[in-house]
Amino acid sequence: MTIASGLKTPTMIRISLILIFIGGLFSRYNESPKHFSPIQKTFPLIWKAKVGTACFRGNILLDSNQVIFGSNGYSFMDYTFFDNLSGLYLLNPKNGKILKHVVANNLGDMDINGVLLYQDKLYFGNDNEEFICANRNGDMLWRIPASGDIEHEPILIKTKKRDMIVYATETGEVCALDPANGNTCWSYFIPGFKGWKPGDNRSIFKVKSYFSNTQSFFTKPAIADLDKDGINDLVYVTNDKKIIALNGKNGKLQWPIIISKGRYDNTISNIGDHASPVFAVKEILWDSAQEYKPSILFFDASGSEIRKHELETKKSQFGLNSVHTSDNRTAFCFENSIFITNATGYFEEINRNRNYKTKDYYGDTVVRSRNSNASVISQTIFSYKGNTNCIFVLNQHDDAFWGDGFVEIISLDSKKILGTWQIPSGSELAPVISDVNRDGKLDVLISGYDRYLYCYDLGIPTENIQYFNTNN
Repeated sequence: MTIASGLKTPTMIRISLILIFIGGLFSRYNESPKHFSPIQKTFPLIWKAKVGTACFRGNILLDSNQVIFGSNGYSFMDYTFFDNLSGLYLLNPKNGKILKHVVANNLGDMDINGVLLYQDKLYFGNDNEEFICANRNGDMLWRIPASGDIEHEPILIKTKKRDMIVYATETGEVCALDPANGNTCWSYFIPGFKGWKPGDNRSIFKVKSYFSNTQSFFTKPAIADLDKDGINDLVYVTNDKKIIALNGKNGKLQWPIIISKGRYDNTISNIGDHASPVFAVKEILWDSAQEYKPSILFFDASGSEIRKHELETKKSQFGLNSVHTSDNRTAFCFENSIFITNATGYFEEINRNRNYKTKDYYGDTVVRSRNSNASVISQTIFSYKGNTNCIFVLNQHDDAFWGDGFVEIISLDSKKILGTWQIPSGSELAPVISDVNRDGKLDVLISGYDRYLYCYDLGIPTENIQYFNTNN
């Protein structure tokens, strides 16, 4: 017995160690995050179409007969002279079939970052330094050279005498055009402008522009009537640490806000109204020790500061857009919360924190958030599961599973996350919620980094729409 016991003991020890090791593996596995439920298990896939990627500065338009989509093609950064996925797409809303793909060039960077539909015509710029007008069928009516890449969707400015289409270039020009023929109504150039102007050598400029990046205008402006003349003006956040206001009638500079030790985020919102605007933008200041102090800056139509709301560093990651509600509130998406404010100084937060444990570079256990630090919100407020004011939030990435993105429905009233779903690919374009296939129920369009546009059936009656924001 003694000999047998002596032989059995090391064997049992080895078995015990193996079981402990395996148990440890399963324990760590159980503690690790799980994938969210795939979106199609709750909201069936209606169709998907391979149309390339889309950036957060773009949009998706719907009319009675088609889905209108401007694409960045295979990648946001083009390393070749031709990308056969970029350009303008017109799709059948019922089945996603591509009705027409307008590329417009055999060579060049035809990435499109937003389309304007105005009086049965489509207006859009591209990264090939040109601005184009097409009819609803995608047939080009006119195209003009621009002073640089056009990185955001065009803006419509209405006056008593005429309407104008406004675009901005990354090289530093804001230009207003006559919608009928593309003739220039006015232009604003930043000080020290180095882009192309009529009369300059176009070939030399295009070679230089291929190796350059955004310098000035990147995201679309906030719109409001700053000087009470009945015409909307434009408030831009620029890439050179400024906020500038331009007169919508003539393009003249009304005022700048210049920050010396810090920067502004690209997202700017008018949380007031057109007649009495209050603008909100994230400001990041730093001192000589490079200590960062994030806050939300609120300013009025004259560019004067109204107040600041300081942010905790852990909440400082800002979303890429905001959404207005029917009761004059505005919701912004932070990394771990939804921040709700209005023009009178009201503040409220909804916790959307999702932590998970992982190992860092040194092998130490750390706690991180799964949420994207630059989320986007659909512009449709709707009711869902008895909750009246709900928003649809898209996270670019799931930090625990980097290739995945995920979406969530959040109630602004009950302050609860009502559901979370994994989507096939990460994304940064704001989802579009509408009755896409005209069956009386809401659908959602989601553009993925995997170059597909997805249409899912939310199964929510169209009368559940509480508010649709068209101004942000």
